[in-house]
Formats: sequence, C-alpha cells, structure tokens
Amino acid sequence: MLNLLWKILVSLAGAAAGTFILYVATSFVLEAWLTRPLVSRQGESLVALLDIPFERVQFPTEGGLVLRRWFFPARSPKAPAIVYAHGSGKDWEEGIPLVPFLHEAGYGVLLFSYRGHGSSDPAGPGHTYGFAESKDVEAAIRYLRGRDDVTGIGVIGYSLGAASAILAAARTPDVKAVVAVAPFACPEELWLVHKPVFVPEPLSRLVLRMVEWHKGIKLDSSCPEEAARRIPPRPLLIIQGTEDRHIPAENARRLARAASPSCVVWMVEGARHGDILSEGVIRRRAKLVAFLDAALRPSTALHSPLSTRRWRDGTVQRAHP
Repeated sequence: MLNLLWKILVSLAGAAAGTFILYVATSFVLEAWLTRPLVSRQGESLVALLDIPFERVQFPTEGGLVLRRWFFPARSPKAPAIVYAHGSGKDWEEGIPLVPFLHEAGYGVLLFSYRGHGSSDPAGPGHTYGFAESKDVEAAIRYLRGRDDVTGIGVIGYSLGAASAILAAARTPDVKAVVAVAPFACPEELWLVHKPVFVPEPLSRLVLRMVEWHKGIKLDSSCPEEAARRIPPRPLLIIQGTEDRHIPAENARRLARAASPSCVVWMVEGARHGDILSEGVIRRRAKLVAFLDAALRPSTALHSPLSTRRWRDGTVQRAHP
C-alpha cells in the first residue's frame, strides 16, 4: 500500500513539475513572439507619396547603435520639430498619418525605427517595455537638438512609444511638450494584469524575472508613472480611449496624478487601443496642434491647452482627472 502511495505521489510531483516547466517555457516563447521587432518593408516610395520634402537620416544611440529613417523639415527655416515614437509590433510608418497635418501646422517631423526594428541596427531579443526604447527616443531628441533648423522639440508616442516618450522626457529637459497616446503606468503591473486568471501571481513574476534576465533589463527602472513626476512644469497630454482593453484607462489617471498640475487628459469615448490613434489624434488634430503650439510656439497659440472643457466631438479634456 505504501509503495503504491509513493508511486502516486511521485507521479503527481512529476506531472506538476512537467506542467510548471511547460508553462514557463510556453510563456517565455510567447513573450518573445509578442515583443518581436517588426522588420519593415516600406521605404522611400511610401514617404514620397506624401509629396512633402524629406531627408534620409541616421543618428547614434549612447551605446553606439545607429538608428535610421526619415526627417520631414518644416516649411520655415527655423521651426520646432516633433519626434514620433511608434508602438509595439509597429515601425516608423505608423507615424505617417501625422506628418501631413503637423507639417501643414509648421512643424518638422522625425520618424525613426527603434533598435532592432526596420533598417536600424539589430539589437537584442525584441522590445524592452520602454527600457531601451526610451533611450532611442533620447537619441532622436539629441539628433534634433543638433540641427540648426530646429528651434524646439516635442514628442508624440503611442502605447509602448507613449511610455518611452514619458521616460525619455523625464530625463531630457530639451523636450518641451509630450503627447502620450494610450500609455501604460508601469510595465510590470501591465504584465500581471494580462496574465491568465488561473496562473498564480508568483509564477507570473518568476517568468517576468526570467524575461528581464534574458533581455538584460530591470522593469522597475522603466516605470512611466514615476518618470511622469519629473515632467512638470512642462505640459503632458495623455490621450486615452474609454474602451481600451489592452491598457485600461486607470493607467492614464495614475499618470495624470503623477504629472499634475501640468497634465491634460483627453478621454475619448468609445475608442479602443487599436483605433485611438485615428480617433484621438487624427480626428482631433486641430486640438493637438493647439496643445503643441502653446508649448512650442506660445506666440501663435490661440488658447491654453490646460483649460477644462467638453468638446463637441465627445472628448473630455481636463487638467485634474
């Protein structure tokens, strides 16, 4: 009887160990696939369709990697410029729809690929939740700072790019305005929110620690919520969809509290994570330009972006959410 019981216990222990190993291995592989860099096949033919003058540019990161893609100079010989930081699984062409209206408004625009993406230098196993990407945004800022035709710098980022924009701006006083579209407050918390409900939190944290080791990062040093405290008095605009199931709206509220009182939040009714760029940015481009003008060209701004009002298009804008 004892021998049978022992065999059952050994079998159960083996099954549990096998399940544990399978979960960890599957999670590890899935994370690598979800954060894999996109190799863009778009090139000069795409930007040429805009019929806006552009330059092929490249600039180094602090670690010596070279980042590449396009700069669209402003129509004026001396004007502010905007860096666009793309989201996860995307590349520089995600920012193409922003170029025409920003250029028309008198801004230069820099679209670039993170390390390991597009034609930028290869580096590492996928994106790093803003840890390395924010350093790439800083490299883009330094590039613009070195141009004689750029008089001020703003950053617009989406999702991963939004978090990276906040992290970079907190470390870079040269950034005078930040627009964060669907940013997350802390990557570790976001990871735990999206874990399967049947998986214990300690097990998810173990996989996360393995991911950090594999990528050579520490996510507790890449928390936009902490970084947002160092952005004031510079203005931060957060654009968030009320139906975003990937990055819940509570992330926007937490970031706004951290960056108060110089933070504005636009809650876009009905917008989801995948359509917030079109609903919250493209359709509201006049308000977006007004926000940028107030920070980067105050002499041309028609009104303060920090006013509290409800717009006809359904956007609720408020400084203290």
